[in-house]
Amino acid sequence: MVDHMFSKWDRDHDGILELSEASRIFDSDDLNGDHILTLAEYETELDRYGARSLADTIFEYFDYNHDHVLTVEDVSKYYHLLDTNSDGQVTRAEFDEYGTNVRLF
Repeated sequence: MVDHMFSKWDRDHDGILELSEASRIFDSDDLNGDHILTLAEYETELDRYGARSLADTIFEYFDYNHDHVLTVEDVSKYYHLLDTNSDGQVTRAEFDEYGTNVRLF
């Protein structure tokens, strides 16, 4: 699942996740096009990879302001937590390390 998440977000496949790429998760996962991601939409995405059981935990973690939906703002806040050296980009190593440290993956 970690490989899928990083690959999906890293649209240009350069091994670096830019904020603009991370914000594009709504392009495919937002099933009704309302620019918010509900738990049901997120469960549908994770179900494709046999990881539906993780959906609640990961969704709650990403939901930065606890309003029960994911928005671009939530993704932006999460992105800055991933960028551990504050260089404006997230490497695969940062992505893996953060996910492991908070036990998401």
